[in-house]
Amino acid sequence: MRIYELTSINYVGRGSGTSFAVVLKDRERSVELPLHIVQANKQLWDLVYLGMRYSATNGAEVNRAMRSQFPDPAPGGAPRQNNS
Repeated sequence: MRIYELTSINYVGRGSGTSFAVVLKDRERSVELPLHIVQANKQLWDLVYLGMRYSATNGAEVNRAMRSQFPDPAPGGAPRQNNS
C-alpha cells in the first residue's frame, strides 16, 4: 500500500455501528483498517493519518463520513484520535 499515494479514503461503520474502519485505496490495491486496532499503535496511526491527510490534499477522494469524522485533511495540524 502506497500510503502517501492514496486515491480514495472512506470511513465506514461495521456491524451495528459499534466499530469503524477506514478503507484506503491506492492505484493497485485496497485495504480496510479497523480504527481501534490502528489507533492503538500511536506510530502506526500517525503514519496512516498523515498519509491520509497528504493524499487528501493531493486529490484523493474522501467520503463525507470521513470528512465529518476527521475534518482537517490539509497539512498543518497534529494527528487526532477518534474516541468513538
